[in-house]
Amino acid sequence: MNIPFRIGALALLACVRSPASPLPTEVLATFNVEGEIFHAWIANSGAIVQAISLWQATSAATIPNGQLIFAPVAWNAPWSWYLDPASIRFAQLTLEQCDGRPSYVETSGPAFGPVYCPWSAVMTGLEDQNGIPVSRTPNSDAPEPSTLGLIGFPLFWYFAFRARARRR
Repeated sequence: MNIPFRIGALALLACVRSPASPLPTEVLATFNVEGEIFHAWIANSGAIVQAISLWQATSAATIPNGQLIFAPVAWNAPWSWYLDPASIRFAQLTLEQCDGRPSYVETSGPAFGPVYCPWSAVMTGLEDQNGIPVSRTPNSDAPEPSTLGLIGFPLFWYFAFRARARRR
């Protein structure tokens, strides 16, 4: 086996990723908005991945947003509203109309609007559906985008054709 082929093969192997650990099916996120606490139950896989990335400080999408439902639930006490668990997403920017403190949403009621997206929300806790805290350190088994993985395959072909051209 010649050197260019070995380098190309190693670059190709860099594209292969280890299998991801199973994600929780639901998570409970705790947010502090200017000294007021609210909780968001998250039940969609895309938002769960976003919440975990935010918790592990690997995401710039820090603003939780979702459809407001005006009914009390135990996990978001003392508020008489909550975010629809299936509608929650995280964003870097949102409209100002959905920003505010939890107490403002409470006093405004349905007049606040259909969506809540507090700009100054800071995630202060994240736990899975069993109440087990999610680790703040990224999981080494989880797939991560790899720059080498993006260029590995073209490198393989570059070295393979280069070695072939030299033999001619």
